[in-house]
Amino acid sequence: MTERLELFWECLTQATPAGVKHALDAQRAALLGRTQQILDEAFARWPDFSITPTQFAAYLGSRLLTPDPKGGLERWFEHVRPADLYLAQACLAGDAAALASFEQHFARDLATLTRRFDGQRYRAEDLHQLLMEKLFVGPSAKISEYSGQGHLQNWLRVTATRTFIDVVRGDAQRKREELVDGEQLAQVAIDQLGGDLEVQFLKREYRAAFKQAFTKAMSELEGAHRLLLRQALVERMTSDQLGALYGIHRASAARRVERAREALLHGTRGALMDSLRIDTREFDSIMALIRSRLDVSMTRLLSESISRADEEEEQ
Repeated sequence: MTERLELFWECLTQATPAGVKHALDAQRAALLGRTQQILDEAFARWPDFSITPTQFAAYLGSRLLTPDPKGGLERWFEHVRPADLYLAQACLAGDAAALASFEQHFARDLATLTRRFDGQRYRAEDLHQLLMEKLFVGPSAKISEYSGQGHLQNWLRVTATRTFIDVVRGDAQRKREELVDGEQLAQVAIDQLGGDLEVQFLKREYRAAFKQAFTKAMSELEGAHRLLLRQALVERMTSDQLGALYGIHRASAARRVERAREALLHGTRGALMDSLRIDTREFDSIMALIRSRLDVSMTRLLSESISRADEEEEQ
């Protein structure tokens, strides 16, 4: 046995669940040849990922939770898809090259599936990003459920279809979108807008108009901007996570979120002007009193209101 294979086998065995480890040791001689093939196939297919052979070995061993004992280890090793499993692990780890490869490799499947569920409420590009988030982000990232015992392409088709059905028809997701877009969020923002006399006066005089303007601006916000705000504020994704998800630098991701926030503020201001039927000069004199507090507070208010709604949902 080569030193590389010996180390790979040792890491695989250490990560294997206790109930399987004895059988794995007993069949070591029979499985070593296939283990070498698994190692070679994975790294020949994806040579540029950051996951090391020992890390892949440990991940492979942890997947042995899934096989049916009646099928036997030899059958499990024979049917495992090394390149697919290695790609899944690297994507789960946030490897930028792996995420880009996944998008490219399954581009046709993703396009077909998102078009199938494209509609008024969710556009294809929104569905695509929602799926990427569900697959690769957070402790419950869906890709961690892929066992390697079948084609990743087939697993993706089934998972994406179920995800889109839940997104389009699921009441929980629909409720969350309404919380982001709707009246309740505007109400919380207005209620928390400050303490000085000028702001209190404006809240009293323009409360209904501002609430209506904010809600209108949120509902008319470009889908990509609304999705970014949801990812940054509801899902609490960091700039690093957003950058990995979109295949861009973290600074670019942060700028996109800031542009989305500015678009929401701009829409709110425009809608408020229309509602109050005032010109730019008069509006600027009104906004000068609260702009500093509004701009600084908007993101905080959005985040706090959504957090409160999430806590109510959990209860």
